[in-house]
Amino acid sequence: MPPIQILLTLLWVSAGLLTTIASPLMIPSNVGNNNPTGILENRQALGRRAKQRTPSPKGAKSGSTKESRQIVLWIGNEGKADEHWSLVILPDDVLDAVIDPDFYSADKPLRGEWSLTAPGGNTIDLCEAKMSEDERVEFINEMEEFYMPVSPKKKGGSCMDYVRIALERLKQKGYITEMPPKFEQKWTQSYSKVRQKTLPIYDKLAAQQKLEAQGQGLDHTGKNK
Repeated sequence: MPPIQILLTLLWVSAGLLTTIASPLMIPSNVGNNNPTGILENRQALGRRAKQRTPSPKGAKSGSTKESRQIVLWIGNEGKADEHWSLVILPDDVLDAVIDPDFYSADKPLRGEWSLTAPGGNTIDLCEAKMSEDERVEFINEMEEFYMPVSPKKKGGSCMDYVRIALERLKQKGYITEMPPKFEQKWTQSYSKVRQKTLPIYDKLAAQQKLEAQGQGLDHTGKNK
């Protein structure tokens, strides 16, 4: 091959390598993601139904061994009108109450939902729970299928109330020994203020989510029509 062709070939290969190295596709999309609503925004991309997982067969040691699991209160958009509370079982289980996609109405009770964790938001370490893998799956399934007793417009129907109910059930099942003092403190400090601040947005949020689902061609279950 003539020297000039060799030189041109080397230049072409070098340019290709530089283009590949500089390509944004080489950069992980989650690097530097400090979005405080990360958990909620990643729910559709990463969420999977907990009920798809089933407890281990009886006698299987892998599913019945008790383990310590950190319980965390996650607060998204703290201090804003759309402040949202979730209960996190580390490393990656998020339980919270959301507007029911069967109705997209703030006049209906919120329903439980399970998703994966993501960076962002404010967190408070509450306590440790002693539970096996089977108990964790069963608890997630139970809380994911849970419907709040009243609508979020009424006292006792908010995402904060859902977190409290989940903690009470952890205590009833013997997974934690008491209601976490840090949660009680945060509840006393924030419940009334947050509830008053978030009440006006529920109708707007339900309408917005309905429009988004229609725009994406989704039915009420979140699946493509």
